[in-house]
Amino acid sequence: MKLTDMEYTEMQEGRKFWTLKASEAKYFQSEQKSLLSSVRLTFYLQEGEEIRLESNEGSLHAGTKNIELWNAVRVMLPRGYRLATERAFYEHGKQSIHSDVKVELDGPDVLLRGNRWEYRIPEHRAILDGGVRASLTLPPSNGKSAR
Repeated sequence: MKLTDMEYTEMQEGRKFWTLKASEAKYFQSEQKSLLSSVRLTFYLQEGEEIRLESNEGSLHAGTKNIELWNAVRVMLPRGYRLATERAFYEHGKQSIHSDVKVELDGPDVLLRGNRWEYRIPEHRAILDGGVRASLTLPPSNGKSAR
């Protein structure tokens, strides 16, 4: 079965938890899996903030509700942080997003690179691991340049 402009919303305790959108979804019943094109996955946090993931391709596993994204994955995190990687996974049972390939995280005054990344949604906690490199830009205090 093939769908265009697919949208699925997962509800938890009477509120939207996440919404998955794709320009195209091909469902494979024998695998209980949908292959997705032009994917956008949005998580709705209790504080009104959002986590948005976008990729060129992905898959939804119907039984587990696990989601895999690949091919130019972009993640927009709260407070102006952005992450780029080639592959990311959402594990529904753990409510965590992770990537086991190189990632680049940038945000206000900081750029981080590492080999693995995890965001634990209930804890609002991000972990960057493996060969981490950081670049921090500090603005001059009181308008004076640092010596």
